[in-house]
This record gives sequence, structure tokens and C-alpha cells, in this order.
Amino acid sequence: MYSALRVGEYVFDTWALQTAFGSISLATSEAKGEYSEENLRALLELFCDWGPARGTASYASAADSIDELSPAEQRDLYERCCTELARNLEAQYGYDASESDVRRFAETLAIDETNADVADFLLTYLWRFSRQLHEFDPNTDGVDDAQPFLNAVRNLPEEYQSSKRAQYEGTKKIKQVRYQILEAFHDDGEVPIDKLEDIKREENEKYDRNIHQNWRNYTILGQLYFDFYKPRIDAYLTRLVEYLATELGVSEFETHTVHFTDPQAYLSDFAWMAIYPEGDGDQRERYQLYLGIHWNRLSYGLHVGDNIRGDDWKTHRDLDQLNEIEHASIATVVEKLRAVKSDFRSLNGLDGGDDPVEKPSRADEIARQLESSKQAVFYGPPGTGKTYIAKRFAEWWVQERTDTEPIDEQIQTVTFHPSFAYEDFMEGLTATANNGNVTYEVEEGVFKRVTATARAAYLRARQNDESPPPYVLIIDEINRGNLAQIFGETITQLEADKRLDEENETAVQLAHSGESFVIPPNLYLIGTMNTADRSIALVDAALRRRFRFLAFPPTFDDVIAAYDLPDDPLQDGDAFEALLSLSVQSLRELNDRITTIADLGKGKQIGHARLFGLTTTQEIRDAWRYDILPLLEEYYFGQFDRIRQELFDGSGDELFDWDRKQIRDFTEQELADALSNLVGDDVELSYSAADSDTDPSTDSRKQWDEESFFDELESEYDPEIVAVYKDLYDFAEKEADETDYGTGVRTGAMQFYWDEFNDGDYLVFESRTNGTVQFRFWGRSQYDDYVFENFAENIASVLEDPIDAKYMLSEEFEDLEIPAERLIDDDAREQFKNTVREFVNDCAAMTQ
Repeated sequence: MYSALRVGEYVFDTWALQTAFGSISLATSEAKGEYSEENLRALLELFCDWGPARGTASYASAADSIDELSPAEQRDLYERCCTELARNLEAQYGYDASESDVRRFAETLAIDETNADVADFLLTYLWRFSRQLHEFDPNTDGVDDAQPFLNAVRNLPEEYQSSKRAQYEGTKKIKQVRYQILEAFHDDGEVPIDKLEDIKREENEKYDRNIHQNWRNYTILGQLYFDFYKPRIDAYLTRLVEYLATELGVSEFETHTVHFTDPQAYLSDFAWMAIYPEGDGDQRERYQLYLGIHWNRLSYGLHVGDNIRGDDWKTHRDLDQLNEIEHASIATVVEKLRAVKSDFRSLNGLDGGDDPVEKPSRADEIARQLESSKQAVFYGPPGTGKTYIAKRFAEWWVQERTDTEPIDEQIQTVTFHPSFAYEDFMEGLTATANNGNVTYEVEEGVFKRVTATARAAYLRARQNDESPPPYVLIIDEINRGNLAQIFGETITQLEADKRLDEENETAVQLAHSGESFVIPPNLYLIGTMNTADRSIALVDAALRRRFRFLAFPPTFDDVIAAYDLPDDPLQDGDAFEALLSLSVQSLRELNDRITTIADLGKGKQIGHARLFGLTTTQEIRDAWRYDILPLLEEYYFGQFDRIRQELFDGSGDELFDWDRKQIRDFTEQELADALSNLVGDDVELSYSAADSDTDPSTDSRKQWDEESFFDELESEYDPEIVAVYKDLYDFAEKEADETDYGTGVRTGAMQFYWDEFNDGDYLVFESRTNGTVQFRFWGRSQYDDYVFENFAENIASVLEDPIDAKYMLSEEFEDLEIPAERLIDDDAREQFKNTVREFVNDCAAMTQ
């Protein structure tokens, strides 16, 4: 199944590539497939398993490798990939594929995330991958049976094997067995299965107990094998669940995916995904729109979370199965999920109890323009919130006019691009071959479908003498398409007085079907237009007459309000607020300069949205390094001398290497210095090396969550240790009142609170990714000594050295650490849980 092709430092899965190439319809012939970073990322994300970034970050996507490349280097890589992949498709698989075809293929992958062909490929590939894993598993420890799997691991690229050797070097137990296997590959080439048995035996002799008790050869080798594919498999699962959420109109809901390793890092042949509404807890507390991928079937429909399974839980479960891979179709899955969606909403308590959508900014102004002309375009520089406001307004406006939450079909979104055509928007012909005969059928486009739905709703309302419900079609990047060609003969009908039942109602005959077509008055269009790509002066005059144009300039006051910055962040704020304030001032200054430059102008200002969603000084630095400065480089087509003189007044040495004509890998301190110089603010800000991801001795600080917490554990510890954490998590999830996760550079913390402790302010214990569980008794002076005497007595059996209440109440006591290894025994864990329960009860008795 797997076949590798090297393009420089990148390793592609050509079997996956040719499967997708043969099943995904290419963008129309008008698409030139010209270079874009999005096209390159799509190729790498979906078909490349190894790139340079994985040499230092085990689970980095191959697409992450291009972050350090200049635009010119990215373009060169894209051209080499298209050339080599086209040659391979022809030489290895017999496709008549040109470099231009691969370019169009890449553009197809990049421009349309709702492409059903792509979703079909992802679904089929994941099912075939599951079947391959199953075929590798002998389900026994038979010596001969595991040899094919051992050989498959041996055939993985040497770069990957080298990185795994470095990861496992100096480890113990199962990880040391894996290291020895990799060493044998490196030294001896092919490794017979009896060599694996020798390695296992030698490592096992170092310990008093059998360390292989829960490990078969398949599970020992499994992580070595799967980790190579993990970034790409995760990308497939993420794309697929996002496709389902979009098709089902539930993109605002939470999603959860699980790849082919269980929480204890055992490889299996099962992956799944779920969509569920957010709220207290996770998917285990919710009814789910579910898709499970087994080696021998797909299961899909309505599923029930683990923690809400009462005696009758199976009466709510509604799953269909598909057993033949040849019949795998994402359309079948979507159809079933749509059929159970009503029950999904009802069981999750979503019907009738939703809060009103918050009224967005400029809502009254937008509403007036829509009600007057039926169409509006939001135009402005990139990153000014046009699409965000369009979606929020549509949700608010539809709910305001119907007094209920919008149903999925009332708000639709489509994105225009150079290859988007009349056939995609209105209707086209599809050819079907049957016994040598070719027949042509009309396939409806997105505008025809939404128009038919809105018209049906309008006619029902008219018949019942009711106000018709509004329907909104959001056209993102409206100026990137050939508008006259896309709208075709329907362009005239957009006018308000030519709609159904209006004074000058006009119907046209569609080109392919010959059907009569008229737009109902309850359908509204909102387009978004990036003025960095094209001026509104260049928009087709016929379209300009039919749309109201609303300007969306950068508004940095929104950033100040969103972060609640102090009046003088440089004096009164912390390091983050000071650097963010400098960034706001600097972007205002840069925008002022950009508007005065003849070949740039106000349409190419830098949007305020680029500063949203940042939480650390490192993320501010990254926004400049990987977003803002590359945008300036693109505006100037690599003319660094002009950037230096026109935007930075001859300075900016901290950010740019002017001689090499490239952006530097600067630190937070260097960024602060450069921005201070740009705005002429004589301030002194100091950022330590630990604040910067350019310092190889430090890692970036992050907010941990359940997924990242257990991912870290599974990559560092044996399954028996992971099982300890999992058991404690299940215990606390059932009995604690609150779960939280800490921020940390290297160590993640999962914290558990009980309401008895001042409404959750006091932490009882936390699990940590450094292999320990900590008790932390904040506010312990509020409780009597006997509470801690009982605790010290109960916890003694799982401690190496005993403690007493006097020590716990002294200023010497900070945290009580228990190694997770001491809780492997079931009795030890039960004693731990009973200690927690009694401690909580004792404290609760004192507060009553």
C-alpha cells in the first residue's frame, strides 16, 4: 500500500497521491494552478509524511517544514514537487499526468474544503489504513507471524528511524526494546523475529517482574510504525470531521477525533470522530454525531457518550453500518447524520433553549443596506473581520427576524476562486457512462439550491399569510471569481424589483436545464472582498449597481477593547500588554505609510484581526515573524530596499537582514526594540531568553488540555503509568466538581477541585506530566488539625517516607508529591481515592 518518493528532504506517499489523483475531480481548466503557499501546504499535509521539521518535533506535519523557508524557497519547492510527482504518476502508475495537472490538483485541494471528492478519498484511505493495520496483527505472539510487521517498520525512512532512536536512547523497559530494535536496523539491516525475542528477553532480565506482560510484538512495534504516519492521519481525521460539521451546518460545535492508538498507546485498527455541542465536560457527556472506522466496517449515526449511558442508553443510539469498502461514500454518511440530527439536538437539549445571538457591530447599518438592495459587499484589507462579521450578522439577523435559532439551511457560505464557474454556482452537466452509453445529467450549483430552498419557504409563508423567513448566502472572496461568468444570465434578477412577486418580476431560462428561474425576495447575499487582491473600482459595473458596498478598514481600538489594555500599557501593563500595545501603535504607523504609497494604498493596509487570539509574547513575535512581515514582503515583491526606506525609515535591522534580503529569526526583545524605534517611543522593555522560541534551551509556554496532556504521557511513559493517570482522571471526573489545566513550559498539569473548598478555589490534587501526582492544600490554616491528621494516616501506605499533620501545617510544607509508579497497584490507587474522599468529607463537615 505504501510507496515512497523523495523530493529533496521530503518523503511523499505516492500510493495515497495516485489514489486521490484518480478520484478527485480537478478544478476547471481555467485554473492555472499557479504557486501559492496554500497549494504547497495542501500537497505536503495530505501526501507527505516526512519533512525537515520532524527532525526536531516528532509529530510536526511535513507542512510545518516550510515555515522557515523564504517565499522564493517555498515557490522552488512547490515547482520541484509538482514536477517530480507528475513524473511519478506517469512512470509508476501509468497516469497521463502533466506538471500542470498536479498544479491544478494542488489548487483543488487548497481552495475547497467542502469538496466531496476529497472527503471520499479521506474516508476510503482511512478505512484502507485500518485494514492494513488489521492485516499486520496476528492476534497472537506467534514468532513467525510478526515478521511482516517487523519488516514494515524496517522499511520506514532512515531519517525517521534516526529520530526515533534519539527519542528512545537512554530509556527503559518497552521503550528500550524499541531502541534496541532500531539500533539493530541501523547496524544489521534486516532483523529476524528471533532477534526481537532476544532483545525482549535481555531487557526483561533487568527487572523483578515481567515487563512484557501486557505487550505483544504487535503492540511493541505498533507505536514505531504508526508514529511515522500520525501527523498525516491526524490531518485526515481533522479534515474529515470538519467537512462533516460544515455539511451538517454544525461548524460551531465541538469536534473530537481519535486515531489508531488507544489512551494506553496500544496500536489498534480503530479510529473515530464525534461532533457534539460544547458545555460542561467533553464528548463523553454528550450525544454525538459519530463516525467510526473499523477494519471491517464503518459505523455512523447518533452515538451516546460514555458517561451518560444509563440502562436504556441503547434505545437512543442509532447507528448504520457499511461493510464493503467499494461502497464507501461520504454522501451516505452525511445522509444518515442529517437523518439523526433532529434527535441529536433534542437529546442534547438544544431545541428552544438557546440564548439570543449577540448583536454584532454595525448590525443596524448592514441591515438597512440589505433590506434596501438585497445584496451587500464588505470590502477592506485582509484581516479586518469581514467574513467574521458577515457570519455573526447573518446569525443575529435571521434569529431577529424569525424569533428562533437559524436552521442550517438558512445561512450558507461559498467561496469564489479563479476556477469557480457558472456550473458550480448555478448548474452544470455531468457525464455518466453505462454499458458504453454516455448520458448527461444536470447537477445543481450552490446558488440554485439555496434559491430553491428559500423560494419554497417563501411560498409556504405566503400561503399561510406569514412573514417569510430570511435566507442568507455569504460569498467569501467574491472578487476572486469571474463574476459575470459565474452569475451568467441571473445577474439582472438580483435587483430587488425583479424578484418573485415584485413589481418587475423577471424569470430567465437556465442554460443547461432550460428551467425557469426567479429569485425570491427573502434571499439575501453578502459578499466579502479583500482589497489587497483587487480594487472595488475593478469590480464589474453591473455587479456594483446591484450591491451596496460597506468599507471595513482596520480598527485597532477593537484590539485594545478585546484585551482590555490599560490606559498606558507601556508603563502600567505587563510584558504581554506592553508588546501588544507597541504592535498596535506600529501597525497604525505602518498603515499610515502604506496609504501614502502609490502602488499600495489603503486597500493593502494591515488588518487588526492579525493581533487577535494571542496569549503570550512569543505568539506576538510569531504574528510578526510569520504573518505581518511576510505580507509586507509579498506587497513589495521582495524589494527589500523599498521596505527599508518607505516603511522603516532606514531602520528595522532587528527584523530584516537587508543584505540577504530576508526576514530575521528575531527574539521578542529585538521585536520590542524595532517597534519602539518605528513609533518613536523611547521605552525600555526587557524580555528574557526564556520568552523566545529562538532559544533552543527553552520550549514555548502553552495552555494544556486533555488531549495534549495525555498525548504527552503516551509519548513519555509505559502504558501501565498512563493507565494510572487515566484511572485517576476517571475518578476525579466523576467525583470532583471542577477540572482545570495549567500552563507550563515543559510540564502539564491537570487540576481537580471540590466545591467544599471555598467554591472551588482550593486545589485538592493535580496530575502532572513529570510522572507525579501532587497534593496542594491552599488555605489549609482554615481547617482543624484533625483533618490533616486523618489525611497523613490514610496516605501513609502510598508514601515512601511518612508525614504528619504538624509538617503539613508548617511553613516548610509546600507540595506533597507521589510518584505515579507507586500507584500502579490497584490497592494503592484505591487507598489514594479513599484518602481524597475522606479528606473532602472532613473539610465539608467543617464548613457546614
